[in-house]
Amino acid sequence: MLGRIFATIVMSLACAGAAVGQTTPAAPATRPSVEQFASGSSVLGAALSPSGRYIAFVRQTTKSNGFDTDELIIVERATMTPTVLAQAREEAGIRLSWVDWKSDDRLLLGTSNRVNVRGEIFWTGRVVAMPRAGGASVQLFEGSAHRLAVAFAPVSIASRLPRDPDHVLLTAYGANGNALWKSNVNTGRVERVATGTWDTLRWLMDVNGAPVMRVDAMPRNSGRRYFRRGPSESGWTMFYELKKADAVNQTEFNPFAATGNPGEIYVAARPNNEDRAAIFAFNTATGDYGPALMTHEKADIDMALIDAAGALQGVCADVERYECVGRERAVSRHINAVSGFFNNEARVEIIGASDDFKIWLLSVEQPGSPPGVFLFDREALKVDALVSTDAALDGVALSRTSVVRYTARDGTALWGYLTNGPAEGAAPKALIVMPHGGPESRDRSGHNEHAQFLASRGYAVFQPNFRGGDGFGRAFAEAGHRQWGRLMQDDVTDGVKHLIHARIADPARICIYGWSYGGYAALAGGAMTPELYRCVISGAGVSDLPRMLETERVEGGRGSAGYAYWVKAIGDPVRDRAALEATSPRRLASAFRAPVLLLHGDADSVVDIEQSRGMKTALTTAGKAVTLVEYRGEGHSPFAWEYKNRVAYMKELDAFLAQHLPPN
Repeated sequence: MLGRIFATIVMSLACAGAAVGQTTPAAPATRPSVEQFASGSSVLGAALSPSGRYIAFVRQTTKSNGFDTDELIIVERATMTPTVLAQAREEAGIRLSWVDWKSDDRLLLGTSNRVNVRGEIFWTGRVVAMPRAGGASVQLFEGSAHRLAVAFAPVSIASRLPRDPDHVLLTAYGANGNALWKSNVNTGRVERVATGTWDTLRWLMDVNGAPVMRVDAMPRNSGRRYFRRGPSESGWTMFYELKKADAVNQTEFNPFAATGNPGEIYVAARPNNEDRAAIFAFNTATGDYGPALMTHEKADIDMALIDAAGALQGVCADVERYECVGRERAVSRHINAVSGFFNNEARVEIIGASDDFKIWLLSVEQPGSPPGVFLFDREALKVDALVSTDAALDGVALSRTSVVRYTARDGTALWGYLTNGPAEGAAPKALIVMPHGGPESRDRSGHNEHAQFLASRGYAVFQPNFRGGDGFGRAFAEAGHRQWGRLMQDDVTDGVKHLIHARIADPARICIYGWSYGGYAALAGGAMTPELYRCVISGAGVSDLPRMLETERVEGGRGSAGYAYWVKAIGDPVRDRAALEATSPRRLASAFRAPVLLLHGDADSVVDIEQSRGMKTALTTAGKAVTLVEYRGEGHSPFAWEYKNRVAYMKELDAFLAQHLPPN
């Protein structure tokens, strides 16, 4: 049994190693299946021990009976020898979710446990501490479940408390809401150290482990409220409220981790309404920002590189490529060396580091290969492949992605990603235009499973970064406010026309496909530029802007942050009603020429499924070709759907495109 597991791990290492520097992958013998692309990541939670001597990760495999088996793998860096330390089977009611290190000798393991409550099945999170060398494990919170709000309330890690050898901080819902609990990693016993509210999402601790910042959700996930307190204080002060629909990926105020000083947290912010976010040390006792420590000249900061002592080592930003720069010249030099090792073509993220910051754990997404995890030794100047993180795609030759720059009709310079474009001098290809959701989001460099899946079917795929997106400064994002169906849609259209003019896209074979706001953009494309598209695919897309605003007002309240955001971003339902109706695809059904596929989860709490149902009714009444497929019990994001439903929706997409947009 162990021999077979080791063989699998070693084979994955070989595949990842072969990918290094690869620029021209061999053509696959057969077209990869829908199931391969729907499988998702096969490696979770890769983590580096404090000394950098060991690496741990969770590897997931699906057995022939359809159930998953999870393995906790430990690799000693000196020998790159893998060891299976623990195994969990879905059919037995336990999964492994993540792994981290308390010390070089003790691991923290996240588990998902199946519980039956009055005939209903729930999966709940727990945290286990276990020796690296094997032996008895301890479930944290063991014997204290009576202190949880309900017996199956999830428990998760909040801080490893690196300065405390025996304890960690956990977060779990108690009788009065989300609370912080200090737990002994040797006994599992807990004591409560702080209490938030039922809306508390996140806690941040200072260098000594004192909880000094709290983040709460606003109703309907319409924004975030931020609270602070000094290390010796007991009361919380709300100091910032972010009204934004997608507050998970935001750049207005983004806390990272503790500095080396008590009561300080590194944050990316715009305290004086700057266009781009910079890095500051934020004083949680006073609410004051120190001087700007680092910024990026082209984009908002996406990530801060902070070592175990709380020193800021560098920052990263998503521009056309993922770009990192060190605060010191030596760090920048090593970042550039790693990028050069991958031919300056890969997306390379530092996802972990040893306490001395000499060993880096890297997430690498290379052109033509599945994503993988690598190690970089700064002293030896050596890169080692660890494991491929998408085992279902091992051996599959993936398509290359390039940047396409174009000029919008008003002269603004824009760009987007093109996957599987035609070779130089070759005939134009069938094109799928894939606008992103949000709209205050963005497409990023690296591996995109949707784009790669569509490319594997022979299509070129275009992802335009239109105005209104996030990450390129306040002005770029706000340029999209009240521009649904107008400037933002024009940016998408202008990108498509550029690809036609450049003989990349065949003008007679173009479809548009998107999810969430991207679903709206797809419908708007079918309604407002019907001559451009041969088919339209909308996943969880908005079709009627006045009805969307009405839903937000009814569910959140006229004075809610969510409703205020949408009025600011889309328009006032009274003063701007005529303009909103004129850019609502549902009210433009008669203009459609192309067949339409609508995909929607019936438990979507972000975009009401009535938006798709109403679109179907309008198109049917207008005598247009339309299909609506609903997915029972599923929410807004298909990445969070059950595997069987991800497969079903991708097969629906595959069949629809094969019928209406033959690639060859």
